[in-house]
Amino acid sequence: MNTINTKKFYINGQWISPNSGQLLDVINPADEEIIAQITIGNEQDLNNAVKAAKVSFESWSVSSVEDRLKLLNKLKEIYQKRFDEMTVAITTEMGCPKDFSSDVQTQSGLDHLNDFIEQLKNFNFENKFNEKSNNYITHEPIGVCGLITPWNWPINQIALK
Repeated sequence: MNTINTKKFYINGQWISPNSGQLLDVINPADEEIIAQITIGNEQDLNNAVKAAKVSFESWSVSSVEDRLKLLNKLKEIYQKRFDEMTVAITTEMGCPKDFSSDVQTQSGLDHLNDFIEQLKNFNFENKFNEKSNNYITHEPIGVCGLITPWNWPINQIALK
């Protein structure tokens, strides 16, 4: 068994050891070999992640468009550098052909990032219904969300969330 160390959680900017010790084998469906083990988080692990996200939300929710664009562009740069690595991981974890993993699966995450960057550059966070109205719409962050994603579009689902 040639496993990757995927037993820690990334919370509050750090790789930490989870409270839970429950492991799950990740199996390559193409050859049924165990390719990694992951830790199944428990309630305390979830609470730690939510607490860290709530603290981060305080500054993130008031960050400037410029700061958000810098972070998105940095994420895009890292994504592009690790594109091939993600393709191999998706192929191995899902058992789908490498060209499909690359051209469709991994590419979808990069396409979403590019779209988010372009949309944010020109996004109108406040607008009136019309000039004669005192009513307007404002878009603002409201809080932390916990999301469960399906296994069959891993990068696409994560990027869209």
